[in-house]
Amino acid sequence: MALTKIADGGMPAGSVLQVLQAVKTDAFSTTSGTFAQVSDLTVTITPSSTSNKILITASIALAGNYFSWHCGLFKDGTEIGKADAASNRPLSLFNGMDNQTDQTSHGKATYVTRELLVSPNTTSAVTFDIRAARRFDNEGSPVTYINRTHPDRDTNTYDQRYISTLTVREIAG
Repeated sequence: MALTKIADGGMPAGSVLQVLQAVKTDAFSTTSGTFAQVSDLTVTITPSSTSNKILITASIALAGNYFSWHCGLFKDGTEIGKADAASNRPLSLFNGMDNQTDQTSHGKATYVTRELLVSPNTTSAVTFDIRAARRFDNEGSPVTYINRTHPDRDTNTYDQRYISTLTVREIAG
């Protein structure tokens, strides 16, 4: 029996229509107080219908040298997935913090994984990317790292290297 292709419009709601992934395997660091684009963590997807949704999953290996780091998800240059404003608190999707000694002396990094479902309402190309920034108050000469630890010692026991991924799926609406 011959197989025939089902048109995208014929797929039931919730079906995955396309999957794209960016994988970052090298290390990144920033001392910028504003979000800097992280190379290799950008995906452009073109939805086949305005009623379809995009499911974004990202797993980012993060570390800092002074407690906290900032990392956000951007859609066509605008940050998305932010928490509600609360005075001066950071709002980004991948923000985090850890004990300074664990990060600077023991070489701890943290995988931060998040999912977000968005409705782009377009059939034009949409670009998603990951951007990172140092601690916003600039206290402690802060650095944010992706895919590496702060001490970055060249040993076969400590300070492993990591990969980070950004995956987008078009979901039939």
